[in-house]
Amino acid sequence: MSNAIIVAEGKLDIILLKKYLPQLEDASLRWFAAQGKMSLTTLARNILVHEGGPVLIVADADTLKRQRMEEDRSMMLAVLGNVAGSEAFDVFCYMPEHEVIFFEAPGVLQRYFPETYGENVEIGKLDAKNTLESLLKGRHESLVDWYAKLTPQDGELLRQGVQAKQLLAKLEELLVLPEIEYA
Repeated sequence: MSNAIIVAEGKLDIILLKKYLPQLEDASLRWFAAQGKMSLTTLARNILVHEGGPVLIVADADTLKRQRMEEDRSMMLAVLGNVAGSEAFDVFCYMPEHEVIFFEAPGVLQRYFPETYGENVEIGKLDAKNTLESLLKGRHESLVDWYAKLTPQDGELLRQGVQAKQLLAKLEELLVLPEIEYA
């Protein structure tokens, strides 16, 4: 069985990831929540040193500029590379933030917010978390409460988004890396 460790920025991200990442055949996933973006790389680095990999960091890009996102991702990869040795690791950044998955595959929004989902999709792609919080505010609901309501069918819909598919592909790549044998 392959094991992978997923490190995300916070507990809310882990809750959401568990809702849409499928149970991967012959894979065991372990989850770690950092205390925000500033501690994300440090936590992943410590896990690589003490437990090994593969480790996948899932972070918010906090930008709509691909070049800026790639620079930040490269910096995280370099920091991890300094301690990883032969351990597998990678970094995935959602642009601009994790919650964009709801707006890239809006079937879930259409189901929960049929009256307003269409008018919020484009702005949600730019400012996903605030848009979701605004939608939920009218229902006096928090993101944590709403995530708890998401069903396996919602998870299937969310996996259809562009970035969710990219995250799944990156995770599958990490899980099938061949073992390195030393002579």
